[in-house]
Amino acid sequence: RILALQAGEVDVLDAIPLDVSQVVLGNPDIQVLRVASTAHRQLHMRCDMAPFTDKRVRQALALCIDRSQLVDGLCRGMAA
Repeated sequence: RILALQAGEVDVLDAIPLDVSQVVLGNPDIQVLRVASTAHRQLHMRCDMAPFTDKRVRQALALCIDRSQLVDGLCRGMAA
């Protein structure tokens, strides 16, 4: 899809994969419109397995997570 966009074979894509977003964003021949989205990512832990069976461990882990760094790392700065 990205190659077709770059070649001018398609005019619109509904989403750009994060792994190629910088290639598309850096191309002056492509206009990118950013719109709000309801898409989201989740982190899961097995709360039925140690050490996550302990509520204190889960709370401590929640306090340790740098959410802004997580967003920047996973979404390459393309999320809120």
